[in-house]
Amino acid sequence: MNGGGHHRGRKQKNLVLWKKSPHLADDPTLRGVCLPPGPAAPKVSAKIVLLVDSHEDSRTIYTAILEHHGFAVLAASRGDDGLRLSRERRPDLIVVEFAPPRQASLALVRAFRSDTSLAAVPVVALSTTLGDTDRDLLLAEGIAAYMAKPCPPLTLLAEARRLLGA
Repeated sequence: MNGGGHHRGRKQKNLVLWKKSPHLADDPTLRGVCLPPGPAAPKVSAKIVLLVDSHEDSRTIYTAILEHHGFAVLAASRGDDGLRLSRERRPDLIVVEFAPPRQASLALVRAFRSDTSLAAVPVVALSTTLGDTDRDLLLAEGIAAYMAKPCPPLTLLAEARRLLGA
């Protein structure tokens, strides 16, 4: 490669996934994901996705991919913040990390389900430790889908589109 950023006559693209977390470019789950520098502005009538995940990197990349594809994203690192945001903004989809302590995650899902204004909103659970027992428990609580982490960003995008008909 020469100093001009070319390799065998082809110009290389240096895409910035997120200035805050440049190491995300090395994440193997992001192969083939191309984003412009910074997320695209959400459409005025964009569907709202609430993302509750304790991992900053997950929130960052999932927010970037969803916003790039026209969704408006509300992100929270804690369940109580996610519940507050959901009541203030009424999202069209809720994505929740199901993580230890399990009871706190389950209580959050139950809080979404018991709120009459949120009861019909689909909930997707993301988990690194989701076994059959947890999956069955979450399905009994009315979640729409469950996905194993690390969840490729394009897989989450496809699930959001499926659930919202977008």
